Amino acid sequence: MTDDIELRPEAAPAAGAPVPPPVTLFAFVLAGFGLRHFLPLSLPIDRSLALATGAAVLAFAVALGLASVRALVRGGSNPHPRRPSEAIVESGVYRVTRNPIYLSMTLILAGIALMARSGWHLVLALLFMLAIHLTQIRREERYLEARFGETYRAYARRVRRWL
Repeated sequence: MTDDIELRPEAAPAAGAPVPPPVTLFAFVLAGFGLRHFLPLSLPIDRSLALATGAAVLAFAVALGLASVRALVRGGSNPHPRRPSEAIVESGVYRVTRNPIYLSMTLILAGIALMARSGWHLVLALLFMLAIHLTQIRREERYLEARFGETYRAYARRVRRWL
């Protein structure tokens, strides 16, 4: 797809990230366990149902994350946010959401919330979405628009940010 993309000279070399998103995810997971320890907030769900449902959500999240990275690599782009994007990938999971990797990270938190029956992890999953939006997604969107211009704008009009 890179054949029809005009690279704009004013585009930054990469979107970058103040904190790598996996580090942010890890911090939110740990914060959930810390909060849960000091101020319990349990989900009122049967233990075996919570474990099974949480494991299914977690498995789906990991599969989504792997499929996202695979689609980026196959599409000729780089999954690492500190390296330049080489193409707008519109295949695979990128036909449904512009941010499947961040969606998978959010679902990891939701899966942990269910498995641990932790209300804090569920709250933090929502806060994670907000934090990633403010610190990463907005930055990436500006970068992609500057780098790929109308090609990215057209893609953004067709595909939702989350779902």
